[in-house]
Amino acid sequence: MIKNIENPLLPSLTSFFTSLLCIALGFVLGFFILFAISPSNAFEGFTKILQGGFYMYFKLGNTSGLSRIISQTPMLILGGLSVAIAYKAGLFNIGVTGQYIVGGLGAIYSALVLHLPWYICTMVAALFGAIWGVFVGYFKAYFNVSEIISAIMLNWIALFFVNQITYSGAWGDMFDPAMNATYILAHKAPSSMIPNLGMAKFFNSNTVTIAIFIAIIFAVIVHILISKTTFGYELQACGLGKDAAKYAGINDKRTTIYNMAIAGALAGIAAATYFLSDVDQWHPQISSELPDMIANSIPVALLAMCNPIGVIFAALLVVNVSVGATYLNTKFFQPEIGNLTISVIIYLCAFVAIFKDFVENFLKRRR
Repeated sequence: MIKNIENPLLPSLTSFFTSLLCIALGFVLGFFILFAISPSNAFEGFTKILQGGFYMYFKLGNTSGLSRIISQTPMLILGGLSVAIAYKAGLFNIGVTGQYIVGGLGAIYSALVLHLPWYICTMVAALFGAIWGVFVGYFKAYFNVSEIISAIMLNWIALFFVNQITYSGAWGDMFDPAMNATYILAHKAPSSMIPNLGMAKFFNSNTVTIAIFIAIIFAVIVHILISKTTFGYELQACGLGKDAAKYAGINDKRTTIYNMAIAGALAGIAAATYFLSDVDQWHPQISSELPDMIANSIPVALLAMCNPIGVIFAALLVVNVSVGATYLNTKFFQPEIGNLTISVIIYLCAFVAIFKDFVENFLKRRR
């Protein structure tokens, strides 16, 4: 009797096609939303969203959109990795925003005050983010405090703490009153900027650096850490069942703390790739809200189903759609329509079990 041997690639193929199905349905619904707002301009607006950062390149040969994608994607890749690795241990790292903010303080302080090389600034940012992540992990491990509640509180503490530090000059001269923001790194500490190796000239933008390659390398490292190491096995065991993992001899408390430290470090590095590439400066306005761009790390991780390699492509998709939405005719559509489209895609991911069964059955029939 011939046994039906399961294809080892089937789970990966299922996850891949399930994500594609969610994305396709999300774009279809996004088009209908545009059509409901303005039928005569829906197709043009949808084309801009699909082309994203490539829209200006296809239309005028302008690389400005592409440079924005390459500049903003590293932050989202690393932020997505931060959320993904925590999720593997059964933790929801909604505190990626606070870890990013504190990591940004470490990068900015090291650059503008200490004038350290970019790789040292990145290490300091990782250390700051890791420390902020440890707080969440420690409270969860030893006091069973919900990581969601503690992370939300720490996000706001981080925001007002960093605002106060940068605005008051308590740690050094980082604030430029003329800009109501921290000093432009390229002017005050050019040696602390991440190098571009000629990419800035090609894309005609000083914000394009090797940060994109740094982010991809970290995605590969996280993939290896999760799937090929003992720590990765322990991490996933805790995520599947903490009591069972503890019974098997795994130190669940230590794993939780280490996991959140790594997640925080990745969020800190995300801030370093953003601020040390001079994409933007920190604007310490006490009444400001939490940075919304890094918050997109959560949908990036969910869209990639917390696969580290998938996070790369999910981040590219989210940034591309966000950039494309800025080209919409504001007379008919607002740029937030891009975030709405991504939100629809993520909402569909909530029904991933239904889609996954459908894709599995389809692939089995094809096989």
